[in-house]
Amino acid sequence: MLDRHADALIILGFTFWAPEPNGKVRSLFAGFLALPGTFGVSYSRARLDGIPRNFFDRGAVSLATRDVRLLLILLGSILGRGFLTVVVLTSLTNMVVLLGLLAARQALSLKHSS
Repeated sequence: MLDRHADALIILGFTFWAPEPNGKVRSLFAGFLALPGTFGVSYSRARLDGIPRNFFDRGAVSLATRDVRLLLILLGSILGRGFLTVVVLTSLTNMVVLLGLLAARQALSLKHSS
């Protein structure tokens, strides 16, 4: 649970650092959308019973792991591209959650039909 709190604080801190001069509302909106995506990545990996743990370690569903998210934040910080980084995090995490759920649904339906 502490990892989720740390992720939230990192993303919120980065979001408040990220705004462009005229884009504070856009940055906050993107940052707050990154939070459910970030939590969804971790939660979906932990809660999908009946699917092998390594299912999420390959393909597109492995693109938003915690290591990748922190690397993106590091690179965004170094390059001074806060808003772009927040938008990429928001898009990537939410896309990965959707793809993971769709793939898990298909895997579970195949498992139940056999």
